[in-house]
Amino acid sequence: MIKNTLFIAFICIFCLDTSAQSIFDTDVVRHDGGAYQENFALIDSPSKRATITTPPGSPVRPMAEWEEIEAIIISWTKYDETLAEIVRHAQSECKVYINCEASAKEVQDRLDLFNVPYGDNVIFLENQKFNSVWIRDYGPNSAYLNDVDSLIFVDWVYNRELRPDDDILPAQIADQISVPLFETVEGEFYLTATGGNFMSDGISKGFSSKLIVNENADKTEAEINTIMKDFMGVESYVKFDTLVYDGIHHIDMHMKLLDEERIIFGQYPEGKGDHDIIEANIEYLLATQKNAYGEPYEIIRIPMPPDFNGAYPSDPGMGDFRTYTNALFINKTILVPTYQEKHDTTALRIWRETMPGYNIVGIDCNSLIGAYGAIHCVTKEVGVRHPLRIVFQKIKDQEESIASGYPLQAIVQHRTGIQEVTLHYREAGDEDYDQLRMQLIDPQDDLYEGFIPNFVSQGTIEYYLTAKALNGKTISRPQPAPLAYYDFEVNLKTATTDLSPAVFNRGAFPNPANGLVCIPIELPKSVNGQLALYDVHGKLLSIIHEGPIASGSSKFFINVSTYPSGIYTIRLMDTQSVFTQKLIVD
Repeated sequence: MIKNTLFIAFICIFCLDTSAQSIFDTDVVRHDGGAYQENFALIDSPSKRATITTPPGSPVRPMAEWEEIEAIIISWTKYDETLAEIVRHAQSECKVYINCEASAKEVQDRLDLFNVPYGDNVIFLENQKFNSVWIRDYGPNSAYLNDVDSLIFVDWVYNRELRPDDDILPAQIADQISVPLFETVEGEFYLTATGGNFMSDGISKGFSSKLIVNENADKTEAEINTIMKDFMGVESYVKFDTLVYDGIHHIDMHMKLLDEERIIFGQYPEGKGDHDIIEANIEYLLATQKNAYGEPYEIIRIPMPPDFNGAYPSDPGMGDFRTYTNALFINKTILVPTYQEKHDTTALRIWRETMPGYNIVGIDCNSLIGAYGAIHCVTKEVGVRHPLRIVFQKIKDQEESIASGYPLQAIVQHRTGIQEVTLHYREAGDEDYDQLRMQLIDPQDDLYEGFIPNFVSQGTIEYYLTAKALNGKTISRPQPAPLAYYDFEVNLKTATTDLSPAVFNRGAFPNPANGLVCIPIELPKSVNGQLALYDVHGKLLSIIHEGPIASGSSKFFINVSTYPSGIYTIRLMDTQSVFTQKLIVD
């Protein structure tokens, strides 16, 4: 009797606000004592205006959230201050489409109230039919045909029977911004899903909780996988056990893919919240799944903080499900939910250390989080029409010297073709990057290769890529480069010979040169090494000397008259130690 009374009271409180993400937005109804009752409403969509209800005829690639985007979409119903802050920071990175229930002026007045300017990048879509703010779940999903050729939208059935207008909004948006829409709304392709419960690596792997299976009880898991493959290009579909206390069982409440190789997971103290299930899901991922390059995923942890009273969702009184993973990539900016400074400081530090160079912006989400949502839940990305795509496996830490340098291979694609791909690198602490042009080694797979020279024996090398398409478009990976970069450690094993930093103390001369070059070397002891010339791509051009080099002063010579003008590297190395100097040929 007590349990029934508490349950009725709980429902009544939430029904006072039907636009909050509560009984109509969650897929579970909370009972006293932490028990849950599934309440999935599978509905037909007679009012759908589907553009295409069969799978695309061309191969599909799901867009990753860290890719370049043209716009974000929000639906303005409530949570004005949080939405206003999203608009404030997003409009400098991309377009912001705002769904307005009536006229644009109503939303403009709210933006004015919070002193948020709105220029040409803020586009008001007036008289839109929708029911709630949670566009992440019902909005259209961006994907591409033939990797980069054409942007499409994919829309699933949104099973909220009391919010039918949410389910039909993607068709309106697709029509208004002229993107083809494929919908899983008919016959064998009928599929119910929510955007907050789907993430992709931008290649062929997808992630969800097992909510996707429960929401489609009339289908086998194999049938679900086939639909996601045909419409979204998901070849491998990972499904995690659902959490207990997150309210909606969407993975964006406790995890986020940062790139093809890294995932950030929320972390509860032992015995608190959904600690055990999250840890078990991570163990399952590491034991059974590999990233796109056949390696284990790198797992990064970020605290799941308690509420203002110090309570976690599992505690008496049921603390809010606060999360820092419900964040949003907007090109060079990442918006992160915040709640309380003493916890936010740690979370924002982790984000900045994990994603150096990105503009990390915290936005207060206390008004949303009680309804099981934050920044990611109230936004939806629209991919760029013609992406310039750069995908590569990051270079691992190095403990062995590689004579040819550290190789990096990248897939680089644009529908007009690629003009050039450049690899930028430097030792950490240096102000400027050196650069080399990568070579196309496999035209069929759009694969480019370059070698970072082996110029550091101990330290950190930072690097990034830029690409230029034939139509002139350029982009970097990571996008905020050179402020952002990837890095790897070089920690070569202790050398058997100790080459002095004064090896090239005098320097090659003349420099610049167009003929014979003298290379003086000073060694404190004799070594057995190699002196060689490399081009800007890290390619070995000439071995100047190989074998013993006596201690003291030595001179070596090379004629560069046959080499094209440019920057070259003279490299001396023994078993582990490496020293370099630049040579300019004019």
